[in-house]
Amino acid sequence: MNEKIKNLIKELVDELKTENAGMSLSIVDSEGNIAIAQGGHELLTGIGVLEQYEQMEKVLQQSDCDCPGHRNICEKFGIEQEMTDEDAEKIFDDFIGFFEELAKEIRGVRK
Repeated sequence: MNEKIKNLIKELVDELKTENAGMSLSIVDSEGNIAIAQGGHELLTGIGVLEQYEQMEKVLQQSDCDCPGHRNICEKFGIEQEMTDEDAEKIFDDFIGFFEELAKEIRGVRK
């Protein structure tokens, strides 16, 4: 994380110490580096974290994205995603393929 961002966060945390407020901030960059900054009143910070969690959970529940990243984060939130048409088609194809192979085996045994 660059120095300007670090300084801004530190300044915000210092300001929160003088106010009756709490803050929790998480920053994730495109390389997967994560920084978490918390400051101010502990109870208020906890309430803010819980509110962020609940809002993100709602966003994920309403998302129709089925990419691996979304599937992974939904799983971490305990959100079950509905089966997509593509998933259902693959299961159906696998099921049909199994019975086709079974039929070949049965025919081979009868010869």
